[in-house]
Amino acid sequence: MNTTLPDDEPSDTYIYDPRDPVMSTFSRGAYFEPQDQKPLAYRSDILVYMTELLGQNVEVTGPITVQHLCDVIGLLNLLQRR
Repeated sequence: MNTTLPDDEPSDTYIYDPRDPVMSTFSRGAYFEPQDQKPLAYRSDILVYMTELLGQNVEVTGPITVQHLCDVIGLLNLLQRR
């Protein structure tokens, strides 16, 4: 992982086949803790990137923003039916 832009290198691609979906690995605490997905790395429809062990904390997400649109009229109609 580095902060320099790549030179002229090809894009990473994969082919998605809806008849063969990738199933995530789960455990009892899957909704509360990260899960090791390495057992799925052999698949040709998954891209895997690896680096040397990082020597310090690194933020890789950047600023996160959300634009949420809501149908207020539909929500009001749903609430009135209850």
